[in-house]
Amino acid sequence: SLQGLQHLTLNFNSCTKISDEWLADVSPVLQSLSALQHLDLNFRMCERISDQGLSNLSTALQSLANLQLLALNFGYYYGISNQGLSCVSTALQSLPSLKHLVLNFCDCNQIFDQGLGSLSTALQTLTSLQHLDLNFGTCPKIVDRGLNSLSTALQSLSSLQYLSLDFTSCVKISNLGLNDLSTAFKSLRSLRHLALNFAYCNKISDQGLSSVSAALQFLSCLEKLTLHFKMCNQITLQGLNSITAALHSLPFLQYLSIKPEVK
Repeated sequence: SLQGLQHLTLNFNSCTKISDEWLADVSPVLQSLSALQHLDLNFRMCERISDQGLSNLSTALQSLANLQLLALNFGYYYGISNQGLSCVSTALQSLPSLKHLVLNFCDCNQIFDQGLGSLSTALQTLTSLQHLDLNFGTCPKIVDRGLNSLSTALQSLSSLQYLSLDFTSCVKISNLGLNDLSTAFKSLRSLRHLALNFAYCNKISDQGLSSVSAALQFLSCLEKLTLHFKMCNQITLQGLNSITAALHSLPFLQYLSIKPEVK
């Protein structure tokens, strides 16, 4: 019997025969694992999974009230949209013990602000969350409104110690969205690790970096900082210097990666 199972990791990366029907069959089994605390599912590039598959999976997730770690990877498949993300978000609201959340929807280009909005609503209920890793890289329909929703959620997560946000090549995001996020960062006084990736977001300029630098001054516990703004062609030495000036406020910083580099 698997009734006492606490940790489950399944990696189906690039398994093209995994389908919605398979998820429908597996979901009742998953639903029965009420003792589960750690669940890591990788369906990257499983091209036969759609929003319906996520709906089936999410129904099962709602029964796992003891879950403390959840990692879901549905990256690199166009068949998943806001509807699928909304199903996952509904499930998250049934997981009050969750401390560690990783969601990868990279290159799911049918996801935009509506999906981020439903996720943000769910995140506000996860007040025990300590680790949050979100990857929406190459979701080009995401605009500043989505980051505004996310920033509202982040302000509720005062226990966060690890935050990674990847919006690589979300080319419609501008300084406005980054400003909203930076305002939220000021509430995350327990944060020890911050990673932001906005590479190829060409609308971001020195003003956006300046808002990030202003937020850094509130994150005195920060030990690791990664800022990637590669190919953001409006960023100049002035913006990078604002970041380096803020580093003086981070006495515990042990690791720093900035791209483009300050020269």
